[in-house]
Amino acid sequence: MTEAVLGWHKDNARKFPWRESSDVYRVLVAEKLLQQTRADQAERAYLEVIARWPDPCSLSRASPRELERVLKPLGFYRFRSRELIGIARALCRGGVSEEGIRSLKGVGDYVYAAVLASCFGKPILAIDTNVARVLARALHGRESLTRQEARRYATAFSPILEELGPRRVLYALLDLGSAVCKRINPRCGECPASGLCNYYQLGAPASASSKAR
Repeated sequence: MTEAVLGWHKDNARKFPWRESSDVYRVLVAEKLLQQTRADQAERAYLEVIARWPDPCSLSRASPRELERVLKPLGFYRFRSRELIGIARALCRGGVSEEGIRSLKGVGDYVYAAVLASCFGKPILAIDTNVARVLARALHGRESLTRQEARRYATAFSPILEELGPRRVLYALLDLGSAVCKRINPRCGECPASGLCNYYQLGAPASASSKAR
């Protein structure tokens, strides 16, 4: 399944500036902006944040109100501003270890896993709603993973991630979930993994489409 998805991704990968970086600060900024936000909206804010505050020390000295103005179109802008400045201050002080990133306020399990995969090459799978949906459908024929399953799958694919690259696999699954394995009206006929997908084999796409109508 993984190699089929990676093959599809060669021609269908979305291009975002943070995907070209392995810098912890830039990846953290991107992940905080992406929360509950469309990627195209997050991209505009990300480019402005990085242009104004290209490193954590510059953002640590930013006026919260100035950052809020940049983030306002995304929603939750005061909350995001506080968390980003707090993260920047911690990074600027130095001494934030790989493990210590998890203790930063606003860094949950998904963001931490995304940083480990993107910045440190750790064989861990960051599981957000898109990735969880892809795995739940393909492996179980249902819409979502239990919390226990999500925890298990975060590390269960370590050998595959080590071989193929955790960042590469993560981006492929994210893009598949966004473009093909959609929550409503999934485009199963275009999915490179439909032949191995329990959801598709059980006829769930037709059921999902009828519910959407």
